[in-house]
Amino acid sequence: MGWLGAILSLPAAVVLWIIVRSPLARRTTVSDKPQRVVIIGASSGIGCQLAKDYAQRGARLILVARRSEMLKQVVDECQQLNAACECSYVVADITSEADVSRCAQRSTEILGGIDVLVLCSGVLSIRPFDQLCGPMSSKELERVQNGGASESYQLIDMIFKTNVYGPILCTKYFLPELVKSKGQIVVVGSLAGTVAAPTRSLYASTKFALMGFFNALRIEYGHRGVAVTIVLPGSVRTDLRRSALDSPTAERQMNFVSPTAIPVTRCSEEILLAADRRERERYIPAKYWFAALVHFFFPAIVDGFAAKKYGFVN
Repeated sequence: MGWLGAILSLPAAVVLWIIVRSPLARRTTVSDKPQRVVIIGASSGIGCQLAKDYAQRGARLILVARRSEMLKQVVDECQQLNAACECSYVVADITSEADVSRCAQRSTEILGGIDVLVLCSGVLSIRPFDQLCGPMSSKELERVQNGGASESYQLIDMIFKTNVYGPILCTKYFLPELVKSKGQIVVVGSLAGTVAAPTRSLYASTKFALMGFFNALRIEYGHRGVAVTIVLPGSVRTDLRRSALDSPTAERQMNFVSPTAIPVTRCSEEILLAADRRERERYIPAKYWFAALVHFFFPAIVDGFAAKKYGFVN
């Protein structure tokens, strides 16, 4: 497609988007019965806020994460918001297949089935690739050549296990119940899964992988009544950056908040709306949909802006 065709296509795409996003085009599909919801990664950030919002509407909840003390606190907060809320937690590491299998079985036993699986766990990396995988010391190189793993490989392995393998494992073990209930998977992805940025090479690659897997899964299970909703937030005011796997110790003590970051409460509200409507995908905030559209038509221009913003210019 030439430049002229691309430019002429933009207005039509914007109009189509407005029609699809209008209240008349999408209707809420939540039943009157309390939803049975499992939230993976519920101990902090977006997952924690989603747990509170689901609790307020009376959902029956299973909260899953590795940190038991933080999970207990979230459960207490949910019950304070709604004393009638049925909320339990399961401590599990989603990179462990044994843990995921046990978590799925326990969730089914408690809830008697599952209507919504929210996949919200994730870790971040924030350094350029040459800093992550640059020259190794002679000692580290010797360890690799003797069958060990370099520090950079260990980081790559951890981010893919947490951001990609874990959600796929959860899908594997929770799908049978979701098929029975004609339920839904809500995947908390990232804008980085459609528009990559420098310093996010590893993180973006995991989010692109999630998009590919769940877009394919939507097709495979759509005829069986299982919906897949992918939400793509930009910057959100959470501690995700501070807990980045490759963040220097000194930076971990600082609170990095992007000036354009949206409140976690707003992000959760938009995720719930998208889930209720069983939408295919939703950018949060909505303006990022237009950014992704511009990137689709004019990728070199967007890449140039990103290179300039992050200091990767000649």
